[in-house]
Amino acid sequence: MRAVVDLQEIRDFMAKDKKLARIKIKNIALNTIKVTYIMSLELAIVEVKPTTVTIQYKVGFLKNMLAKIAHGFLNDKIDKNIIHWDTDHKLVEVLLHNISQAQKFFQYGELENITISDDKVIVELAAR
Repeated sequence: MRAVVDLQEIRDFMAKDKKLARIKIKNIALNTIKVTYIMSLELAIVEVKPTTVTIQYKVGFLKNMLAKIAHGFLNDKIDKNIIHWDTDHKLVEVLLHNISQAQKFFQYGELENITISDDKVIVELAAR
């Protein structure tokens, strides 16, 4: 199965449901987006496994320091069963199978690939 979501739909969702009206999301390279909200950062998909996605973030020196400070503040609030945040290597690993809303899906299916291209996110899923 293949699902395609326009980046505009993601922006609209973030603006409406998450109250982030000024967020900007732009596809800048294959599998890489630039997200701007107060500050900018680049997010690149570096690995997709059947139940896990690893994302690398790119920021400048000062923003990296802010990310480490934010990580320190959020460390106790982050569910480590779902998110592993490695500030040294600027990686975030999302363990999708540990998200309660997704557990039913992962009993029957798995993630094959995620591609970001032409302002679209393409998610490919397979049955187990």
